Amino acid sequence: MGTRVDNELWATRNAALGDLEVALKPESEMVQEVFQVLRLILHDLDSFFQPAPGLPLLSLLTGIKGRNLLHASYGLSLDGLAQEAGALLRPLLEAVELLVYLRTVPGAIEQGESLTLPSAGVRAKEIGGDFHKLRDHLNKHACHVNLTEESLRHLFDASAGRTRIQQPHRIDVLRQNLLSLTAFGTSLAVETSSCFSECALVSGKARHTAEAHRNKVVRLAEKAPAVFKVALD
Repeated sequence: MGTRVDNELWATRNAALGDLEVALKPESEMVQEVFQVLRLILHDLDSFFQPAPGLPLLSLLTGIKGRNLLHASYGLSLDGLAQEAGALLRPLLEAVELLVYLRTVPGAIEQGESLTLPSAGVRAKEIGGDFHKLRDHLNKHACHVNLTEESLRHLFDASAGRTRIQQPHRIDVLRQNLLSLTAFGTSLAVETSSCFSECALVSGKARHTAEAHRNKVVRLAEKAPAVFKVALD
């Protein structure tokens, strides 16, 4: 009995993992590259600048939190639960914007260290963030349990005229979700790298490493659209 339940629980993920090895291999490798670049930047932030207070520590912690949220979203997407993963996307976007805020807004470091940061919405306005409409959409349809069509559409199988108790694996949906993960993960990598560069500039340390990370992020941003364009053609 236990084995049958376990098999049902992980059936969608197992099917997705199979496609990551074959049909979705280029997209899967792109997502893995995003995680690798993030790991290297965070590792070097820790190695070169810790335990320095200020931007080094705050950007490291924010970057790690963002990477964890990206990782959790990836896992939910493999389980066919990308709509539910939207609840994690909003704080991921907040992590990206917080990195910008900490790096560019005078007094932000002091606010972070004294736990007096303004709300995410206020921070986004301060930096001219681009995610306002998306955050509102996620707040309405993903971050809370609402009975809207957008929130519940994936729970119905229109062709069979019934509800879906377990979300199935669909290769086209997973491909789109991998694209989204790559896009938001790249944004996180860009801003984490920018914080690393600022730390290097202020401290006079690791400038060559900062340049190497900038180059990695640029290559990542240039490579991702080509990978997904080939897959979608």
